[in-house]
Amino acid sequence: SVVDRPYDGTTRVELTGAQLANAVASDLAGGTVALDSSTEYGVMSDKNARANKLLTAQYELTGADQDNYILTLPTDLTADIAKAQLTVTGTLTAEDRPYNGMTTATIDTSNLSLSDYVAGDELTLELANATGSFVDANAGVAKTVTLSTSGSLGGADRENYEIVSNAPTTTATITPKLLTVDGVTVAPRTYDATAIADLLGGT
Repeated sequence: SVVDRPYDGTTRVELTGAQLANAVASDLAGGTVALDSSTEYGVMSDKNARANKLLTAQYELTGADQDNYILTLPTDLTADIAKAQLTVTGTLTAEDRPYNGMTTATIDTSNLSLSDYVAGDELTLELANATGSFVDANAGVAKTVTLSTSGSLGGADRENYEIVSNAPTTTATITPKLLTVDGVTVAPRTYDATAIADLLGGT
């Protein structure tokens, strides 16, 4: 059987459970003909992640009687190669700002990167359009900020990967918004020996 696997940048896929059919029983019992365990794998035409990829089996015979046989290889073996899963690592930072009734945050993603991809693959983390979000819109100190729009993948090998864990969170502060009162006038009055005056208007 075929051992399906995630993308690993190679064309090799492991095979298991193969047995020789129609060999002379005494040769099998005596171990003078057998499948070479080092050849129990198939090869794909390319390395890329995809379902139902055709394999070329690489089985070979071993043993003293191997030259008495011609090995017919299976031609209908297929493998499912899943996309490799990536994590975004590094440090996300966000700017403090005054309260504005929204959860949007200004973030710096320059220190974020990808981990665990195949060495030599052409792969980049695209974060130009990434946005940050506070946990809520209210004023507060050290509020959690996350990526609300995740990054995307670029590069020739991007279709072989998927991001499954986004960047670490960070914190920033939403300060209370300063308010002023405009349009205030003092109501005229007759002297009453107090220091209290009525105010009119104000927005």
